[in-house]
Amino acid sequence: MSSHRTPGVYEPDTLKVMSDAFDRAWSAFKPKPENAELSRLLMARAIIEAVEAGAIEASVLVDKATRALTAALGEDGEAIVVVGARRVRKSGPPPAFSLPRSASPWSANAA
Repeated sequence: MSSHRTPGVYEPDTLKVMSDAFDRAWSAFKPKPENAELSRLLMARAIIEAVEAGAIEASVLVDKATRALTAALGEDGEAIVVVGARRVRKSGPPPAFSLPRSASPWSANAA
């Protein structure tokens, strides 16, 4: 797999790892949140941020996506949700998410 150099531009092999990690994370997450579309966007965003930070292993991406959603749902007191460059602790105010549909190539299959 080649190294990632341009933000938002990924090699086909990197996209495959990202897509597979997203599918694994979403399939394994139980129970499914009420707002599936926002939850999937949050998971996708966590994967994108992890890849931008240099992570390329599927297991790491699955973990990042799962932890981000768990923290957003308030089920993990140790977790931190990363929103852009700002870190919001669980005890802090709820994070605001305003990601455009184009932020995730996976949002079309939300359910």
